[in-house]
Amino acid sequence: MALDDWNQLRLILAIARAGTLAGAARHLGVSHATAYRRLGRLEAALGETLFTRGTGGYTATAAGRRLVAAAETAEAAITHAAQAESTQPARLTVATTELLFEGLVAELLSLFQAMRPDIALDIVIDGRVENLAHRRVDIAIRPGNTPPDYLIGRPVGTITQAVYRLVDKPATLAPCWVMPDTQSEHTALLAWHRTQRHARDGACYVNTEMGARRAVLAGLGQAVLPTYIGEGDPRLVRVTPPIEALATQCWLLHHPALRAHPLVSELSATLGPQLGQRLAGLEPGTAVV
Repeated sequence: MALDDWNQLRLILAIARAGTLAGAARHLGVSHATAYRRLGRLEAALGETLFTRGTGGYTATAAGRRLVAAAETAEAAITHAAQAESTQPARLTVATTELLFEGLVAELLSLFQAMRPDIALDIVIDGRVENLAHRRVDIAIRPGNTPPDYLIGRPVGTITQAVYRLVDKPATLAPCWVMPDTQSEHTALLAWHRTQRHARDGACYVNTEMGARRAVLAGLGQAVLPTYIGEGDPRLVRVTPPIEALATQCWLLHHPALRAHPLVSELSATLGPQLGQRLAGLEPGTAVV
C-alpha cells in the first residue's frame, strides 16, 4: 500500500513524538478509538507492525522508524512551502481597455497600491471578457451596457463621448474624420457615423480607440472620444456636446467564484466609488463652435 495521504504520516509522526496513542489522539484532535482504528487499518494495509506496545508506551519498529523519517521529511517540505507562500505578496489581476487604463484606471490603481503595497498587481490590457470567464483575471473594468450573464458586477458610472479635434487644428467646413474600421467591435459608434454620413473619401480608419486618439493628436482629423480622455488633455478641444446615443456604462466585473474573495472585494470596494466619482466629475465645458 502506498502512503498517499498526509494524514497517515501525521498519525505515525504524532504517535512517535507523543509515545502514546492517547497523546497522539489529543494532538490530532481525534478520539483515542479513532486513532487506534486508523493505526490498525494502516498496519494491516502495509502488512507490517509499525509500533510495539509496552508499559513505556509505543516504540517504533524498524518499519515504523522508516515511516517516521519519511513523515519528518514531508512535514519539513510542507512547512517550507507554507513559509515560502507566506512571503510571496498577494496578487490581483486587473483587466481593462487601453483607453480606460490611460484615462482613469492607471491613476486609481496607483492610489490603491500606495494604500496596499503588500498586494502585487498584474494588469492586463484587454477588453475581451472571455479571459475573465476562464478565471484568467480577477477583476475587469470595461465599458458596455449588457455585460455577459456569466459574470457578476455593477455599473459604476456613465461614460460619455463627444467629438474632439486638435487645439491648433483649424476648424473647417468639411473636417476629416477619424473613424473605427468596419471590423471594429464598436458597433454603436459605427452606426452613429453612418447616420451622420461621415464615411467619405479622405476619412482615416483605425481599429482601436487608442489609435483614434493618437490619430487626432497627430492632426489626421477629428474623432469621437470618451470625455474622460478628451476633457483632461489640453491638446484637444471638444467640438460637440456629449452624444447621447453613444453614452455607455462603465462596469466593474468579476467571476462568480470570486464573490467572497477578500482581496477582490477590497479592490472592488475601493475602485468602484472612485471610478464613479471620476466619471461623474468629468463635466464638459462649452462646446467649441
